Amino acid sequence: MGLQPRLRTVRPAGDRVLVEIALSPEGDGDLVVWMVLTLDESGEVRELHGYPSEGAAAHDLALLGTGATRTPPTALVEGLAPFVHVSDIVASVAFYGLLGFVVGDTYEEDGELRWAALSVGGSTFMLAQADDVVDPNADTIFFYLYASDLVGLRDHLVAHGATVGPIVDGTPGPRRQMRVTDPDGFCLMVASPDP
Repeated sequence: MGLQPRLRTVRPAGDRVLVEIALSPEGDGDLVVWMVLTLDESGEVRELHGYPSEGAAAHDLALLGTGATRTPPTALVEGLAPFVHVSDIVASVAFYGLLGFVVGDTYEEDGELRWAALSVGGSTFMLAQADDVVDPNADTIFFYLYASDLVGLRDHLVAHGATVGPIVDGTPGPRRQMRVTDPDGFCLMVASPDP
């Protein structure tokens, strides 16, 4: 029982390698995983990015380290909203209300508040109900940034070697978003503003 990995493709490209691995779960067809590995001077793996398809992996491989994109983004980041996971979202909304923040958009699941956007003046931030215990020293706060040309911005970041995930559906939030990791490992979510 378990997975039987088979290496199908290894394609070197400078200090990177495009790899295709087929995983054969017992009794099922192959699950194919594509990866781009970045190697250091000694040949050790320095970075590893997973991809859902060969096309997605090849696209990023062509951009990585070039410092240029095929089409420069029409705009870089256009806005920022901190995103905070809290232990009791109702209590947090009430607390920030005391400071003058007004609730804008909300999202409920099974009749319970799960997410809220709050604003005051020109500032906005988001609260989400945490699934686990909140540790103020842990990575429970990350930043939501907005860009109208998400594809162009992603290509721009990948071309400069940034750690960027695929553009995915963020429902119930933004329909198009991607995860970017800064040099210290902090999560930045970059979304295309919904119309």
